[in-house]
Amino acid sequence: MTRSKAIYSACVFGLSLFALFFGAGNLIFPPAMGLESGTDWIIGYLSYFLADVGLALLGFYAMLKTNGDLDGITGVIGKVPSVILNCSVILCVGPFLAIPRTAATSFEMGAASLPLGFISDSVARAIFSVVFFVIVFFAVSHPGKVVDSVGKYLTPLLVVALAILIAAGVANPAAQAAPPRVGNLFQEGMINGFQTMDMIGALVFSLFVVTSIKQKAEDEMMSSTRLALSAGAIAALLLFLTYGGLAYLGATTGQLWGDGFIAGEVNHAALLSNISEAVLGNAGAIVLSAVVVLACLTTAIGLVTACSEFIVALFKERLPYHYVAAGMCAFSALVCNLGLAEIIAVSSPILSLVYPVATFLVVMRLVPISDSRRVLACRLGALTTFAVSLCVLFCDTFGFQELSFIHSLPFDVFGFGWLVPALVAAVCSYIISRVMESRRCCGEPH
Repeated sequence: MTRSKAIYSACVFGLSLFALFFGAGNLIFPPAMGLESGTDWIIGYLSYFLADVGLALLGFYAMLKTNGDLDGITGVIGKVPSVILNCSVILCVGPFLAIPRTAATSFEMGAASLPLGFISDSVARAIFSVVFFVIVFFAVSHPGKVVDSVGKYLTPLLVVALAILIAAGVANPAAQAAPPRVGNLFQEGMINGFQTMDMIGALVFSLFVVTSIKQKAEDEMMSSTRLALSAGAIAALLLFLTYGGLAYLGATTGQLWGDGFIAGEVNHAALLSNISEAVLGNAGAIVLSAVVVLACLTTAIGLVTACSEFIVALFKERLPYHYVAAGMCAFSALVCNLGLAEIIAVSSPILSLVYPVATFLVVMRLVPISDSRRVLACRLGALTTFAVSLCVLFCDTFGFQELSFIHSLPFDVFGFGWLVPALVAAVCSYIISRVMESRRCCGEPH
């Protein structure tokens, strides 16, 4: 295989990963982080990047080690708990939350900013959701070609639209950066980055991306690991530049609405809309609409493909892929119009439980220890992580103040209160495993 073909393949997959990771949530958080950080925006931005993209790439590389098999990460905790965890991740990140949210966000931040006054908001939303998911369905009809379609066609359009917005804002900012508006910028960035929960998205996308990478590497006789690492590096670089540009726009032009944003009078979406109009004038609404719709469309395509393939595999291919994908698109369109707020209210607590457990298992999959010792460490560590997350949920969501002691754990302010207890549990179980192995080797009774 020629070097030029290898570079081309890495670029296509890198662009695909960038587009899949870059959803609407990733679009609105960096400007807000930049506004709050002001003159020290680089500190807040870098901490956000590490907690968001850093964890997402860990999830991608962990899935690479398991050949794109989610059970290779979660199966270590047992068959039934693994199925429950996998299904919770797929349903929350898929049709119960993230997929319908892509259409709702596209409409509210994209299409709704265009002059559509001749029809009511509800009718416009219904039409938009149908058109949106019809496009998604046709795009996912051939799952083997999703990566190529996203990487070759949709992502370049997204990159161009983003480049126009960022370049205009960097070349001619409408305001100057102000002093930081929050105390601990590193902490604030870490919290925002962790709360995007993009690592879960990386696990879901990797269900088909890793397979596509390995197939491409086999067809063109190159190393799948090298191709995956190159693609991940390209995606990380694009995300680094994009987040940095958006954070800079927030730190400069965003200061025009700084007081209103801190007071809660201007939300994240409105801030980005205002920045776009300030740097591009009347064309800002069109460019922002293109960015939002393309970002959400690529994310929706990836999620529907991955979730559909997971469900087909779960039912041992007794359900046709096209029927599952069609049903997922139809359900997501319905949720987008009828009950998104309620679904988020139900899904978010579930996701807050499974995300820390999934993060712990991803990290453990990358730790170089034998499988026999990994089993007990993962099970006890995952159980501890779940217990801590459950206490946080009951304390913060349901008002059980008796559990407020849970917020005294190390790193709780970063959203990682479960980390130290999980590591202690994992290390203790690892020591127990070694002792048990040594006793077996010596022929001692258990």
